[in-house]
Amino acid sequence: MTRVALYARTSTDDQTTEQQVDALLGYARTQGWQVPSELRFIDQGFSGKNADRPEFQRLKALIEAKLVDVVLAIKIDRLGRSVPDLLNFYEQADMAGVRVICTTQGFDTSTPLGRYLRTNLAAVAELERELIRERVQAGMDRIKRTGKTKSGRPPGRQRVLTPDKLAEARRLKDSGMTWKQVAVRLGLKASSLSVLTPKQLPSLPTLDSMGSGSTTSHE
Repeated sequence: MTRVALYARTSTDDQTTEQQVDALLGYARTQGWQVPSELRFIDQGFSGKNADRPEFQRLKALIEAKLVDVVLAIKIDRLGRSVPDLLNFYEQADMAGVRVICTTQGFDTSTPLGRYLRTNLAAVAELERELIRERVQAGMDRIKRTGKTKSGRPPGRQRVLTPDKLAEARRLKDSGMTWKQVAVRLGLKASSLSVLTPKQLPSLPTLDSMGSGSTTSHE
């Protein structure tokens, strides 16, 4: 007996999978197949770009355990919208001897056309990787050439603690305040200050060395 599973998905909760399920059950009947309720996998309100869909993961687990012979879906994009994720899914199905059919697109991994489409997907995935590589390299070249990212800011994480605030933080801490009190006084997160060690604090610039014009009154 052929063990047939179906998979249906919608991207939002207000959409329904009923039409998908009915169409897949109708297709199964034309093939003389039965799809028991425990082999009907439905993800409602999940993006196809998210490979961690719960029912999709359950289906993959059954495929890996070789408890399914055929998987039915309406379209390829119901199974996923990420080319690498789709290729991984098809490879897993192949290794388990599972046939994947997308009923409205004539996609069947057991046919020459299905294998041709698989090859095209692999080519698209490779092209996608190359384009990403080129964009990353172009960004790195831009930073080397101009010293700035595409947004116009210098690369790397921007400092929250300016020299002014570091010096003021040291003064307030020396006056007896806790890190939490200092953080509230300066409008910072306590974690931004608590990582400073005693060895770091003496090296911080003083307000006097920075000039009176750079100080800010907190009174």
